[in-house]
Amino acid sequence: MSKNNKNKKRVKSTLLYTLYSVLGLIVLLIIMLSVFPDFMLNSFGFRAYVSHYDQMEPTIKANALVFIDKIDLEDMNPNDLITFQSNSDLNDDGKYDLITAYFDRTTGLGNDAYYYFRSEGSAGDWAVLQQDSLVGGYAFSIPVLGLIVDFLGSPFGIAVLFVNIAIIGSIIYIVKSGNKEKKVTKIEFKE
Repeated sequence: MSKNNKNKKRVKSTLLYTLYSVLGLIVLLIIMLSVFPDFMLNSFGFRAYVSHYDQMEPTIKANALVFIDKIDLEDMNPNDLITFQSNSDLNDDGKYDLITAYFDRTTGLGNDAYYYFRSEGSAGDWAVLQQDSLVGGYAFSIPVLGLIVDFLGSPFGIAVLFVNIAIIGSIIYIVKSGNKEKKVTKIEFKE
């Protein structure tokens, strides 16, 4: 094999392993965001959730993956997008939902303070909350990615992921072991 072919093979192999590593890290991040969201916020300063509602469209679309970061309550200004925990399970999945809305104003001080929020296009108050319901500030969102996160965060999605990894690993093993056994031998005939 020529030196040029060896270099091409080495580059191809490196790119392939890099791609696998990046995809693996993305899947790990999605699982961490789904399973340990509070750990992510406290340790890394950000977390994500899936927006299941359309009350903030077009700013935040339904089924978008919304990233939030820590926020200081004193730094909140009117029209800032703030994420809070609802006081009910809106989509019947057994968890209180996170919602991002526009911060409007505050009344009261300290533990007696109330925070007022409004949805996209709304002029009136949509939610009135206390400090312990506030989670963080809106950083950015990625449309449609929430569907994938919901799927991978479900028991069925995790099972499908591991089964696919096992199948792909088996195929790679079979192909590589078949290539080792398949050696070309030359047979010379004497006349």
